[in-house]
This record gives sequence, C-alpha cells and structure tokens, in this order.
Amino acid sequence: MEKPKYEFSEDFQAVRITYPSSIQKISLVFYRPSDSKLDQQINLSKLSGDFQIVKTSFLKKGPWKLSIHWVQDNHKYQEEHRINVP
Repeated sequence: MEKPKYEFSEDFQAVRITYPSSIQKISLVFYRPSDSKLDQQINLSKLSGDFQIVKTSFLKKGPWKLSIHWVQDNHKYQEEHRINVP
C-alpha cells in the first residue's frame, strides 16, 4: 500500500497532496486543539493525475493536527500528523 504524501508551502497557504492512482477518495481534516470552531474538513473529489493542491489560508498561527483519510482498494485508511504554523 502506498500512502498519500503531503507538503505545505513555505507560508502554509497551500498543501500539495500526492497520491497513487489506486486511491479512490481522500479527505483532509484540520483540527485546531485550542479552538474546535476552526476545524475544517476538505473532501477531494474523484482524483485525476497524481496530486492536488489545496488552499489552506484558513490555518492560523499555532499547532494543528492534520488527519488524512483515504480509500484504497476498497479499504479505509487514516493517518495523523501534527503541524505547527509559524
């Protein structure tokens, strides 16, 4: 199984998600530990190509948790990452 990979722009205004073609759907959930009103879920539609760029200008300075959910070969997967926006 190949996992999706993420990479933020230097200013945290966008994230590039790279994924194998076998992924059927993917969603990104941004959790703000100190303020749940800032939480955001982004569902990416049927994927074409091998990457997508998602605007993340809503990310405020401080700690976040990024949860990536995806379906690959009819199995559900999830991976979590901690990020800090400078």
